[in-house]
Order: sequence, then C-alpha cells, then structure tokens
Amino acid sequence: MNVLEIDWRKKLGWFAAELLIVVSGVLIALALNAWVQGLAESKKAAEYLTQFAADLEETERDLTEVIQYNAASAARIDTLLSLFEVSPPPEDFQIEPLLGLLLDTPRPLTGTGRALVETGDLRLLSNDSLKAVIVKYVDVSQAYQEERRRMLFEWISPAYHVVKSQTGYFARGTHPHAVSPSSALGDPEFYMGVQQLIGALNNLMWADGVMRDHVIQVKDAVLREGN
Repeated sequence: MNVLEIDWRKKLGWFAAELLIVVSGVLIALALNAWVQGLAESKKAAEYLTQFAADLEETERDLTEVIQYNAASAARIDTLLSLFEVSPPPEDFQIEPLLGLLLDTPRPLTGTGRALVETGDLRLLSNDSLKAVIVKYVDVSQAYQEERRRMLFEWISPAYHVVKSQTGYFARGTHPHAVSPSSALGDPEFYMGVQQLIGALNNLMWADGVMRDHVIQVKDAVLREGN
C-alpha cells in the first residue's frame, strides 16, 4: 500500500465523518423543530378547547335564561286561555296585562368552533370523536338558529297577530273587528289564535331545550378531552 492510497483513505474517512456529523445535525434540527412545533400546536389546541368550553358555558347559561324568560311569557298566554272558561269574564284591566308577549332570543357562540373547522385547525386535535362532535355542533347551531327564526316568523308572529287584532291590543279602535279584551273571550277566532300561540311558544321552548341539552353534551365532551 503506497502513501497516496493511505492518504486517500484518510480523506474518505474524514469526509464520511463530516458527512455523518452534518446529517446528524440536520436530523437533530428537524427533530427539534418538530418537537417545538408539536409543543406549539398542543398549546394552540389547548387554547382552542379552553375558549370553546367557555363559549359553551356561556351559551348554556344564555339558553337557560332565555327559556326561563320566555316561559314566563308563555305562562301569561296560558293564563289568558284559561279565562275563556271563567264566568262572568274578567274585566279588561285584568286581561290586558296578559296580552303582552315579550320573547328573548338566545345567541349561541359558535366563533371558536367555526374557526377550528374553517381554518383547518381541527387537525390540531388528536381525538377524532371530539372533532366529529365539534363539526356537528357548528352544523346543529346553524340549523337551530334558522329553524328558530322560521318558527318566530311562520308560527308565533301570525298567531300573535290574531290575538292582537281581535282585541285591538296596541291599536285600540284602529282594527275594524277589534273589541274589548273581555268581549274577545267569547270570540272563536280569538280562542283559536290563543291556542295556536301557546302551541307555537311550547314548540319554541322545546327547541331551545333541545339545543341546550346538545350544548351540555358537547361541553362535557370538550371537558373530558381537556382533562
């Protein structure tokens, strides 16, 4: 073996060693970068879930308050229906407070859920079942709000219009068929309008209750994942 061959082998060994160092460094850097990125994504996922859980908590509280508030209005209309069986009929001043209908509207918070779905950040979550729960919540919330608006405009508003028009409520003397509230208690159309209104209000509160139950289920799923 001559000197040139020995020198060539030494240089090849040095090159292999340097290449190994470089490759190892690249691999270590990639692994470190992946680790750091994984930590960042885990932190971001945890922040998403924390905010989402807070949104659900607020939505549950809002729905509960709306249900209670609207139940009080429904109870007044229900009392009005019972007066049809009272003889002699009550005085106008006893009936008029029952004719007012004030309804509150819930506002489900869906911003965090939508952000997870629409930005693709849903991939940050490791639990596939939780991903499906979040996607369903966003869809259910949208469908619920659309159905609730439909119920208000197609069921409640027309029925309440009959109740108001038959008694001249809010427009005393301006409706051609308006009579005093006590006289309206003998009107079949007024009776039917009150019945329809009660049915529509019960359906509305049922929908609110179903939505609240769904929110509670989603919140429980998120809290389990967070723990």
